[in-house]
Amino acid sequence: MEVVGAVSAVLTIAGEFDHICKRLRRCSRYLKYAKDDVTDIRDEVDSFRILLTEFHRTLTDERWGDEGLSREIKTTNIVSQIVKSGRRALASINSILAGLDPLRRDKEYPAIQQWYARWKWSTRKEEWLPAHTLLNSIKGSANLLISIVICHHFLRSREQLDAENRTIPDDLNKQISLYASQTQTMVSNCRKTERTLRRMQAQQADMLRLAKEFVALSFDLAQSHIESNPELEAVLTRHRIPSVISSNSTASKSSGSSRRVDNIRPSNSSNPRESRSGESSADVLVSDGSQDDTAGNPVAGVPAEPLHRHGRSYSPSLAPLMYHHQLRLQLVIALRALFQPPYGVHRYRTHVQHPIPRDQMQTLKSGR
Repeated sequence: MEVVGAVSAVLTIAGEFDHICKRLRRCSRYLKYAKDDVTDIRDEVDSFRILLTEFHRTLTDERWGDEGLSREIKTTNIVSQIVKSGRRALASINSILAGLDPLRRDKEYPAIQQWYARWKWSTRKEEWLPAHTLLNSIKGSANLLISIVICHHFLRSREQLDAENRTIPDDLNKQISLYASQTQTMVSNCRKTERTLRRMQAQQADMLRLAKEFVALSFDLAQSHIESNPELEAVLTRHRIPSVISSNSTASKSSGSSRRVDNIRPSNSSNPRESRSGESSADVLVSDGSQDDTAGNPVAGVPAEPLHRHGRSYSPSLAPLMYHHQLRLQLVIALRALFQPPYGVHRYRTHVQHPIPRDQMQTLKSGR
């Protein structure tokens, strides 16, 4: 970037900051949420705009435009760095303020979009800290250079008056003293800013190093554990449970359930609710009305009840589930047969008539 172009670019950046400052001022009038944050950003942007304008005036002033430090500033890349940093900060501010429109009271947005904008602003305003640090570093550096240029100009003016044996005005001495003190303050502030940035960079580097070490340690531990467990590795690599494990577990559950049902099945042939035994897992229970003469024995010539009898189509994946459901039904029927009393109970009545009268039953109990 040429010297003239760089100096004029400073004024261009100042104009862009002036535009965004006006935008922030208009926006803050219609904001209720995040109004204080936007006001702080506006003040920082406005002060930075004023500083850039003053810096451009200092470099283009005829009184000290070609003296000492001013000439050195024009011949180095200081101006181009200020322009580059200013554009970077401007882009960051525009990105931060991109989601402010849903929060304005003069614009209509859906409620869900407003809630999202409020939540998003809590993360966007954290991005203001790097931009704010960048603006402060530019302002400190530019103020230091401006103070040195003006102070050096006043020193040259006093030397010239002293060489001509002319009286030095008190105002000139006061201005020299003022700018000298301001320059010392700016030098101190620049040193503090440099140390702060170095400390922030070191802290971020330390946090990044710790995060990297933690991620590496966790990954190594997880990888070693996965490699030492083949079944876990198979699940993670295939994204499903191996069929061998599921088939073995189903077979063991089926065998165990069948053994338990066989052990508790009653041997009473007068059981009115006995299930048919068969080799196929699709066999179903015989209804009560078909067991008047064949209680306890399988019914010959009666095929197994199909699964689609009640409007359900057969699915191989549902076979284990249906099989276990049948086992549970057989278990319930067997338990009811065990605890059913030997005397008859009417099918549609819940009250049971005891064969021994109540008074005789009390006499028998008292005699015991």
